[in-house]
Amino acid sequence: MTGSFGFLTGVAVTLANLVNANLFKIFGNSLATALIHFCGLLIMTCVCLVRFERFRIPKTPLWIWGAGLIGIVTIFFSNIAFSNLNMTLATAAVLAGQVTCGLIFDATGFMGSRKIPIGNRQLISLGLILTGMTAMVLWQ
Repeated sequence: MTGSFGFLTGVAVTLANLVNANLFKIFGNSLATALIHFCGLLIMTCVCLVRFERFRIPKTPLWIWGAGLIGIVTIFFSNIAFSNLNMTLATAAVLAGQVTCGLIFDATGFMGSRKIPIGNRQLISLGLILTGMTAMVLWQ
């Protein structure tokens, strides 16, 4: 069941990237990125109000505020990739980046994540992803 949510997240992210790439073509990257985040802020503010959640900012480490910057950078780069590549290649590139980063985070226990050693299966899987992406680039 949990794997289904992962799959649905992939569907939602791909759809969002397509919509965001079209916003990029209409408004340019900076304004499109700002609009995407502004709309998200409005929607989530409404969700919080409907759920009667209090707006409070607990004491948190300063680095946590970097999440917003990471979100902006992610959308900024996605807009460029999905505007200039076909959907399949752009999605494969994103997947390759996520898997590579995930392997590094697992191996190092980055930011307190559970440390999981990288084995041959993970490396073979990454190799297959990168091989498939390379084939897409060469044969398009």
